[in-house]
Amino acid sequence: MGRCAVGLDIGGTKIAVGVVTLDGQIFWRSRRETPVRLGAEAVAQAVCSAAEEAVRAAGAAGLQPEAVGIATGGQVDRLQGRVVSSTRVLPGWEAIDLRTRVAEAVGLPVQIDNDAKAMARAELAWGAARGAQTAVFLTLGTGVGGALAVNGRVVDGQRGFAGHLGHIPVTSVTSDGPVCSCGNRGCLEAYASGTAIAALARARLATERPPAAATPEPAPDASAVFAAAAQGAPWARWALDQALAALGAALAGLVHALNPEVIVIGGGLSSQGEPWRRSIEDAVFRRVMPAFRSGLSIRLAALGGDAGLAGAALLGAGWDRVDAPDPGNSGKEWRG
Repeated sequence: MGRCAVGLDIGGTKIAVGVVTLDGQIFWRSRRETPVRLGAEAVAQAVCSAAEEAVRAAGAAGLQPEAVGIATGGQVDRLQGRVVSSTRVLPGWEAIDLRTRVAEAVGLPVQIDNDAKAMARAELAWGAARGAQTAVFLTLGTGVGGALAVNGRVVDGQRGFAGHLGHIPVTSVTSDGPVCSCGNRGCLEAYASGTAIAALARARLATERPPAAATPEPAPDASAVFAAAAQGAPWARWALDQALAALGAALAGLVHALNPEVIVIGGGLSSQGEPWRRSIEDAVFRRVMPAFRSGLSIRLAALGGDAGLAGAALLGAGWDRVDAPDPGNSGKEWRG
């Protein structure tokens, strides 16, 4: 199997860990619950335990991991290896020096980055953006995450914060728009996340149903909104139209700024598949100047739930650096 690294993907409900080889194979993986309710310290202990388990599993197969990479939500300072602003999903995360904790636990070099950027690394190496030099990555789920690639490498920015595309303002200067999780109004995340789509739909539904006609039906989540829209429900269609208008505005701006070859759509909402991808493509292409459409492809992420841990392993081992060895996976499909 050759060279390998450990990748960890930390979410609000699960910690996924895997041993990833240089050619993109996950030969061992495990998942455990994220003990969020017990606090950030308990989560850190669970992450260390997962990393130790992965190193042991690699050793049992006669492999020695080169390093550990960690993908997590929040704003990650790549230079310091710390989360400097955590999400509501992982409260108190910024108080934990996770890189040092895991390095001490496993005795290996450790790198940490934002989960959307980890996804982008994996999709560049083995997925939907393989071979691309300039790309935009968007994860649509509970929130909206993102990443940018230029010259085939993920852009970090000054401290590693580049790519928080969910907080691009998409409302006009005359309208503030809904409140975003960051505290501002009118961000892309406030329209196009699963949370926002459900909230917009509930608000619209309340205006369509007079109080006397109210029913005890459960409030729709994003999946229910997509299902209702497919059945022609006006309130659901309106909510998705709001999301698509915001996506069209934000992504068209990025296309005009970067002239990318590909936009990759990942996250939980990507499970809506080809109809959702085509809707996003239509929303973007309506706003993009004709010359920028040439050669531009909008694709669904290829690696699914493996993207975070695979990209984390790439980061940890440094396989995505300009001076890193060629993964030797050109033309191969993802082998997770």
